Amino acid sequence: MDPRKKSLIRIGITAVVGALIAWGAAAARGLKPGIGTALTLRYWSDGCFVAAVLVGSVGALTWISTTGLFDIFSYGFSAAVRMFIPFGRKKDIMSFYDYKTYRAEKRQPALFELLVVGIFYLLVSGLLLWLYYSSIGGA
Repeated sequence: MDPRKKSLIRIGITAVVGALIAWGAAAARGLKPGIGTALTLRYWSDGCFVAAVLVGSVGALTWISTTGLFDIFSYGFSAAVRMFIPFGRKKDIMSFYDYKTYRAEKRQPALFELLVVGIFYLLVSGLLLWLYYSSIGGA
């Protein structure tokens, strides 16, 4: 399948998941029929912000993990676990440099779909918040 088409499918699925998160958060804040335009905008703004934070932060962590930033933590954790194994084999412990180059060879390219959808929901949340303040006359 074409990589561009795969990316669009991932963006679509992530957008649907973000919409479900936004709806759930808005419903938890009190979204229901007949509450008025201002409160509806406010609750949808809150819901989109929650979706932006959740989806965007997972996207940011996914992107950062493809840079190799977390390699030191995984190396340190595996070394700590190896230290507590009785009669462990000390000969086959690789240095951090070897571990980092090994991980760099296996590393996949970065996927930005989650980050893009998170930024989209952040922009939608800002727009809805602006509309909310415009509707109550506070802006």
